Amino acid sequence: MASPISSTFRGQSSRLSILTKACIDLGQQTLVQNTVDAVYEAKFPAALQQRYLTAARNLRLPYYDWAQNAPSGQSSLPEILIQPQVQVMLANGTQMIDNPLYSYRFKDTEPLYWFPFVIWQNTLRWPTSNSSADAQSQEDKVRQYMDSFQAQARDTLYILLTQYNTFNNFSNEAWQRENNVQGYASIEGLHDNVHSAVGGQNWGHMSVIDSCNSLFQQLTPSSNIDRAYALWQTLHPDSFVEPAKQMYPTFSTRAGETLDSKSPLKPFHSDASGTFWTSDSARDFKTFSYTYPELLGSNNQSVNLSTLRTTINNLYGKKATGVNLRARDVVRRSLDLGGRATDNPPRDYLLNMRVAKNGLADSFLIYFFLGDFSPDPAAWTTDENMIGTKAVLSMKAPGQTEPVDITGSVPLTAVLEERVERGELPGMEVPQVTQFLRGKLHWRVRNVSFFFFS
Repeated sequence: MASPISSTFRGQSSRLSILTKACIDLGQQTLVQNTVDAVYEAKFPAALQQRYLTAARNLRLPYYDWAQNAPSGQSSLPEILIQPQVQVMLANGTQMIDNPLYSYRFKDTEPLYWFPFVIWQNTLRWPTSNSSADAQSQEDKVRQYMDSFQAQARDTLYILLTQYNTFNNFSNEAWQRENNVQGYASIEGLHDNVHSAVGGQNWGHMSVIDSCNSLFQQLTPSSNIDRAYALWQTLHPDSFVEPAKQMYPTFSTRAGETLDSKSPLKPFHSDASGTFWTSDSARDFKTFSYTYPELLGSNNQSVNLSTLRTTINNLYGKKATGVNLRARDVVRRSLDLGGRATDNPPRDYLLNMRVAKNGLADSFLIYFFLGDFSPDPAAWTTDENMIGTKAVLSMKAPGQTEPVDITGSVPLTAVLEERVERGELPGMEVPQVTQFLRGKLHWRVRNVSFFFFS
């Protein structure tokens, strides 16, 4: 069972969730084998060695739920992810080692190709500089952004799990949904926001497609994408990958090529003879010998759907426990799994957007504000009127990327209800909300090198 912690090149159409599963399988194989090797190398006494070998062979990639409310008074970012070193047990006692969940030291940076990645010897988050080989990570910035993003992540994931009923809508952000209001949010969109939050400004490794795929650290937040898909899949067992044309080429597909659930998920092999995983063969996560806590019922049997719905409401709905990181959370509602609000509001409001993925030839972030906001861009993340963001994960390759539109969505209903509670908005009817948004809604854009656009 995957344990909680207290992309492929240019995307792959509507198969992102399945590709994540195949990628995680490869990561888990590598993790288990390396852990088994480490146990043998440690030369534990026989009884202790066997205990650790048993644990190693049952080890699965960790995940951390960046959408769940943090315990009161704590950050949503687990401390284990920002500790440079951790203590481990060896045969002759304990020892401090470099934390593999914190940073990875490259043996060779040449394959990273682009500046400044070729001059950085280890992975960085929110680097202090985009030109210095001595740049350092700024973990306080990572924590600050993840805390700021948590409420949006929770609300969006809740909407995806409770209101999105087709795999294509749930899975990916590619624009192919004319007149489909429900298709703007996606698990891929949440995935991109997490990348942006961890990588940050100045081309932190996680913020650009070119450099993020080399990171073991990517698998920890991506494991939660896989977990979210497993929850959704259990609720929607009959919806899956539909045939779709590739809008742009990848290393393994041509633009215009139609892919379906039987297409190979290159470069991931399912056996030693070189057979590639397909969406069909990777469909059931139990094929990979793991599951998630929410999907286990009593006596290790599969959980029933009623219990799973209750769990989702408790994790991400009105009953969610932990600290509310924004004042607006006190008026959040609980949705049932049919998409109906239990307190019968007149309607839900969403901030939907459509944007050119490669429009700035770099990854970028769109900030949304409801009311006045600080003129200092460095303060936007924690500005009290910042209501959400849309991260666009792109390539660091000017002139080498094809045009493609993607979508995003920021939940607005709880934000507006909080403004009603404060007396700033007279009500939730369409004319009232329309007038309020016209006078209050603002947006700004910055790219990953921290250049701000007018």
